[in-house]
Amino acid sequence: MKRYREALNYSIKFIIENKAISLGKAHRLLYKVLKEKYGLPSKIAINCYREAIAIAKSWLKNTNKGKIPIVRSLRIWLTYEQGYSKVIM
Repeated sequence: MKRYREALNYSIKFIIENKAISLGKAHRLLYKVLKEKYGLPSKIAINCYREAIAIAKSWLKNTNKGKIPIVRSLRIWLTYEQGYSKVIM
């Protein structure tokens, strides 16, 4: 979960800097990095950049922008019926 959090923070920063808020562009830019650098399984890597896109879009729409958002809590985004059957913490 710590690797996921690090990968999520990297993805959020990368998406905001490159304005890659579409799934296709984010996939091309981030998928290989998340799999190789952070060692995430393929479905978790996809869920990671999907969550990063959602966070980046909400931050970009906010008129009172502060610092780039940083995820501090341990969490993981699982797609219904496509992720793991059990999450053991």
